[in-house]
Amino acid sequence: MKTWPIIFSTCCLIVLCMVTDKALVAFAADNAFFLANPYWDQGNAEFQVYKAGLTRYGIRRDGEAKIIIVKELFDPDRLVKTKKAAPAIEVIKMNYIQTVPTGVYDYFQMASFFFERSTGKIIKYTMSSQDGCGTTFMEYVYRNSGGHFIFHSYFDDEGDMQAELNAPEPLVFHDALPLVLRFRLQEKMPYTLQIVQPLIANKFTRPAITAARITNRLISAAGMGEVKSEQVYETTVEAGDTRDVFYFEPTFPNRLVKWLKSNHDELLLQSAHFFPYWQFNKPGDEKRINGSK
Repeated sequence: MKTWPIIFSTCCLIVLCMVTDKALVAFAADNAFFLANPYWDQGNAEFQVYKAGLTRYGIRRDGEAKIIIVKELFDPDRLVKTKKAAPAIEVIKMNYIQTVPTGVYDYFQMASFFFERSTGKIIKYTMSSQDGCGTTFMEYVYRNSGGHFIFHSYFDDEGDMQAELNAPEPLVFHDALPLVLRFRLQEKMPYTLQIVQPLIANKFTRPAITAARITNRLISAAGMGEVKSEQVYETTVEAGDTRDVFYFEPTFPNRLVKWLKSNHDELLLQSAHFFPYWQFNKPGDEKRINGSK
């Protein structure tokens, strides 16, 4: 099994070391405001469906994405869902699922994030990618010793690999930004997060961290799909030479309405729901998501 250490430049190390206690306190406080909200205790899940424009092989494809967010009990030792009250902790799970058609076969990709509800820290992140060629799987877990990745790829020049990730908090994943950015939408001044670059892919991507500058502002909601309000929060994430723009509903729970990615991929909300989706698995139940409720 290949092991890939995470190596930062001197500049990167300086930026990471400059993360202040104030930033950590603010991050934790905003997590508590959002994740501790009784909204998540109703026994329902957010279930958003997005029209997706995603690029594969240099061609823009019409696909679909779903974002599902729900509270669960989690075993802190085995890092899996549990029904046992002790020694379980509460997590907020976010599933991101996308389907991309490419000629005669499709890409099916999914990422799952488990946020420790009391702190907002991501303690587990898994990603799988399936297409007509094979399956790639990635898992990140955070324990006392830091972050640890394993990768399993079907490509003959990759196979099984490991990587370690040790960096000051707060640390977030780019792939989790549709939820993380909702913590601090009312922040009037720009702030900084340490972000691990996108990892949803069918090939191994060595994790790397970039300091990102985040800004929020209220703008008109014209052309924002299913949003019912007159305004939305526009959140810009600038990291290195990349720039992603997110649009969120202006009131809690501030669901994602639109996402314009740096590579020109795009997500646009088609329907939004808050219900126990796991109870609806019979033929015909799919009609429940064919419209905003």
